[in-house]
Amino acid sequence: MDREEARAIIDECDKQIAPLLQKRFEAIVAVKKYKEENGLLYRTPDREQEILEKLSKYGPAVVRVYKEIFNAAYELQGIE
Repeated sequence: MDREEARAIIDECDKQIAPLLQKRFEAIVAVKKYKEENGLLYRTPDREQEILEKLSKYGPAVVRVYKEIFNAAYELQGIE
């Protein structure tokens, strides 16, 4: 694979990942609303750990990216 082929793959992945992240963040906002309406805790470390454990099979870089996704989601929700 040459550089241009690799970049084309990266661009295609980005084209797929970005809309999925947007969809994920929209779902997160819906979950926050549900939690507010039902008096539930915003942060659920057990759920985060469950997600990270499932994703660990893809390697430490993916886990690291998801930790950043979690942080972005908290920022979106106004949670520290």
